[in-house]
Amino acid sequence: MKLRKRFLSLFLSSIMLTSTSMAYITEAATTETIRGKDRYDTAFKISEKVGSYNTVILVNSTSSLADGLSASGLSGAKNAPIIPVRKDDIPEQSLKAISSASNVYIIGGDAAISKKVEASLIASGKVVNRIEGSNRIETSQKVADLIGNYDKAFVVNGFKGEADAMSISSVAAREGAPIILTDGNNPSIEKKNGVEYYVIGGSTVASNKLQAAYSAKRLAGNDRYKTNRAILNKFYPNSKKLYCANGTALIDALTVSLLAKDNGIAFVGNNSDNSILKGKDIVNVGKVETETNKPNKPVTVEYFKPLILDQSTKNKMKGLSMPDNATGIKYDDLRRVNVKYWGFDNKAHTDGVLIVNKSVANDICSIFNDLYKAKYPIEKIRMIDEYKADDESSMKDNNTSSFCYRLIAGTKVLSKHGKGVAIDINPLYNPQVKNGKVYPSISKPYADRSKNVKGMIKKGDACYKAFTSRGWKWGGNWKNSKDYQHFEKIQ
Repeated sequence: MKLRKRFLSLFLSSIMLTSTSMAYITEAATTETIRGKDRYDTAFKISEKVGSYNTVILVNSTSSLADGLSASGLSGAKNAPIIPVRKDDIPEQSLKAISSASNVYIIGGDAAISKKVEASLIASGKVVNRIEGSNRIETSQKVADLIGNYDKAFVVNGFKGEADAMSISSVAAREGAPIILTDGNNPSIEKKNGVEYYVIGGSTVASNKLQAAYSAKRLAGNDRYKTNRAILNKFYPNSKKLYCANGTALIDALTVSLLAKDNGIAFVGNNSDNSILKGKDIVNVGKVETETNKPNKPVTVEYFKPLILDQSTKNKMKGLSMPDNATGIKYDDLRRVNVKYWGFDNKAHTDGVLIVNKSVANDICSIFNDLYKAKYPIEKIRMIDEYKADDESSMKDNNTSSFCYRLIAGTKVLSKHGKGVAIDINPLYNPQVKNGKVYPSISKPYADRSKNVKGMIKKGDACYKAFTSRGWKWGGNWKNSKDYQHFEKIQ
């Protein structure tokens, strides 16, 4: 019962959002593009540019990059391209990339990449090694063990630091250095003498306690783009070439990390300051586009206003949150609402996007305007399509979302989310509790509602009042189960 976001076209020209800063126009020295018809084809094209290799690393990119977060260091140590696959099959272009290798590393357990896929690789004559732990943190530990000797290591939050891990991925590949996943507070691998540690991300995602435990230097900015620029300034100060990847569609940053190890990866997006690209040779990777020679053209974004879905938004939803066989709901029944919100970093964010039913769109505008004025903390608000319409991935990433087509289990009746009249707020810290199980599973500590955690919804707080005062029902008041993230409009 949740959702996801993304902008597939990103501009390096000057973009001005209402109440936001400008992204600077850039004049690239040269521009190249590596882009396939999908992520698998893009990864294949990247592998061709890597040249000769005998080893590949497989990661699942269809649900979550959780296991793949730690793969970049191993990629550099083994000169092994990172190849995305699906859980139960290997796309044709990924097979082409794998065919050049004799050795295959699978990152994660069979919930990520099935034993069926592993068996097919073994049957084809490949030497297969699976690297897995009981969770993403343990998997990163095993990857670090496999890398062996290293003199640098990069520490990230394994649950909230996906962008941080991707931002440092080219450096990890260059140095053959592990990316160590943690819970954001406690060290997960014993500190080694002679190793230079870096914590990636601000103190809200990787605490000062964690930094102190590793005697680490911190590389961070106010958002993923500024963190990325801090990394580039530190490790690639004189680079004449940069690989540009979508700052939200992070799979391309992961797969290009080996190729980009000597140059660096620049995240670009609607709110990024791209002045660092001026005069560089630019390689656009995957679903990112740079417009470097166009006049400065400000674009105004309308906030807290119901908007008819434009074609770009429909294209993002097609086949994901809006499947081709959807019945009972149409694009015309939905509205897009751009919202500003206060993040967990105590800063205003302007990238919030909600897809909701037109019948509740005015409510949503008023509710989120109230939450913004109250500075109520919301970590992120993205279209669920940013997560391939996978509810679990969206929840684990603490993503606030609304519309996603689905039927009530065992029926042909649209769910509240399938109608766009329900919304889930900060789901990581406001789990669903049903029949003794907690969803998402990593949210078990937050089933205890006596805790005081940022973004945890309490009866009577600003979030509760904003919804219930307008006739919305809270799942935290349900009798037989609890869905603390969930608000729905009774119509």
